[in-house]
Amino acid sequence: MTSRNAQSLLQSVNTLLRIFTVDEQQYPSAEGRMRYNPLDFQTLRYLADYPDTSAADVARFLGVVPTTQQAVMDRLVKQGLVERTPHPTSKRSKAHRLTETGNDMLSAIIRQDLANMNTMLSALTPEEQDEIVRMLEKITSAVETP
Repeated sequence: MTSRNAQSLLQSVNTLLRIFTVDEQQYPSAEGRMRYNPLDFQTLRYLADYPDTSAADVARFLGVVPTTQQAVMDRLVKQGLVERTPHPTSKRSKAHRLTETGNDMLSAIIRQDLANMNTMLSALTPEEQDEIVRMLEKITSAVETP
């Protein structure tokens, strides 16, 4: 990729991030129910897929230090989105799972995310939509850690 292409891509990605993750007026996150916090949102998504997991497991998946993830868990527990119980296999760890409120919040996050994706895709023809999805899947595969 040329430097010009990288600069153009950076500008476009920065604009999309600002619009969809910072601008709370135009596109509020979680249907306006929760401010955007990438660690909170990714933690909720992970716990939906892997209930009763430890904070350390989430930290490893997200690539953050355990103390940072523990602070995220504490915040989500305090907000009533996550419950903490004794871990089924480790006496030293705690298990975390989404509460009913947490599941409801994650559903709002996903609905909002899908609405945002549809907004972006609406600028393209159906053929262009297929092409950009294919290209982004290719990029994701190349940068995703195993």
